[in-house]
Amino acid sequence: MPKFPLLQNVWASNSDSTVKENFSTDVSAAYNGVTASGKFDASIKTTSEYSTFMKSMQKTCSCQGGDPKIAGFLAANPSDDGVYKAFESWVDTSRTLPGVMSMQIMTLWDIMSAATDPDVYNRAADVQNAYQWIAEHPAVHETKCRFVINSDWGEIGLLTPSAFIIPDPDSPPPTNDVVFTTTKISWGGKRQFQRDVTIEYVLKTPFHCGYDIV
Repeated sequence: MPKFPLLQNVWASNSDSTVKENFSTDVSAAYNGVTASGKFDASIKTTSEYSTFMKSMQKTCSCQGGDPKIAGFLAANPSDDGVYKAFESWVDTSRTLPGVMSMQIMTLWDIMSAATDPDVYNRAADVQNAYQWIAEHPAVHETKCRFVINSDWGEIGLLTPSAFIIPDPDSPPPTNDVVFTTTKISWGGKRQFQRDVTIEYVLKTPFHCGYDIV
């Protein structure tokens, strides 16, 4: 394989045993050696087995980084006679114009545990334990809210399990008809229309939590 492989995928039916057995050879020939450091057996292209392979073959091909003109040529013409020469030129340009090929996320303590500095890897477990404690004991954010009703009945409900509602201690409910639970506020039901029934409440949410209200 070349040092800087294309992002190339090739599929073909394996119902024919000869196609299955010669798959890598057929791919190398189909793309004039770009998948095999420029080396391939051109005589393969004259066989009936190769013809069967080409009839069922599907592919995707793209390049990340490097000269965009050469990358475009490779992606559009991966079976061109000069594809490997173009590939080598693209590799040279990719050294100065790199592109992200893939990304991976790792926990900080896993990275620390692989460090050569003993002051770093010896603290990996401490960082993991600190993170787990913070995740299990989230700080709570308080938001003062106002619920205004112009009706004979009103209700507001909280859908987020980790958030909850309490009455605002600085502004008690205006009437005894207000019912508070940790996830709901309701008022009325006596068919007595009132304007501007204002209910103050406090929404409490962990810092890592969003919330939904209906």
